[in-house]
Parts: sequence; C-alpha cells; structure tokens
Amino acid sequence: MDEIEVRIHKEIKDFKERYYGLTFREWLTLIIVLIINVPLYLFGIKLIGDDAMSYIVIVFAFIIGGIGLGKINGMYFEQIYKYIVRQYFFLNKPLPYKTDEMLLEEERLKNEKKKYKKIKK
Repeated sequence: MDEIEVRIHKEIKDFKERYYGLTFREWLTLIIVLIINVPLYLFGIKLIGDDAMSYIVIVFAFIIGGIGLGKINGMYFEQIYKYIVRQYFFLNKPLPYKTDEMLLEEERLKNEKKKYKKIKK
C-alpha cells in the first residue's frame, strides 16, 4: 500500500490570531514598553532634561520592542537566547590550530609517557 502524505502549506502553519491587527505577543510587548517608558520619561525629565531623556526612552523602546517583536531566522528572542547562552558560556573553548606534525608529536609523547608509566610500575 502507498503511504498517504498530508501536506500543510506554510501560510497555515504561520497563522496567528490577531486582535485589532496585533497578536497577543505584540500587544503584551506594547503594554510593557508603555509601562516602562512613560514613568521613565516623566520622572527622568526632572533629572536630566527633555532632550536627553527622549533619546534614552527611544533606546529602551527599541530594545524592549526588539526583544518582543523581532524575529531572526524565524525565531523569537527567547529561542535565540538559549543558543547564545550555550554558545558563549558552555561551549566557549579556544580552538587551537595544530598541524599534522604537531599532532603526531603529541601522540608520540603520550605513547612515551604510557611506556614510562608501565616500566615504573
């Protein structure tokens, strides 16, 4: 018997329910940006002035918005974060360059040490 293959088109897989034109993730990011940036701007104006504070608020909005809304290679930030942590904290080992001669020399020295340990016992 032949096997039946069910094909799902890409558009159907990428479907997300929208509320007033935005997904739940986009609404949540928008609310978080407003909760952080509005008080930051209102209280920051008194400390450092209007112009400098507006630039700081813009930077914070871009950072939070990029984390909440941005997609890189089809993955959101929380998916990319796992790979970043793994790469830079757990797999961060220097990769030394060794020629074939250097590898052969290391192997010869290991064998000599093994022979010496056998003789010593």
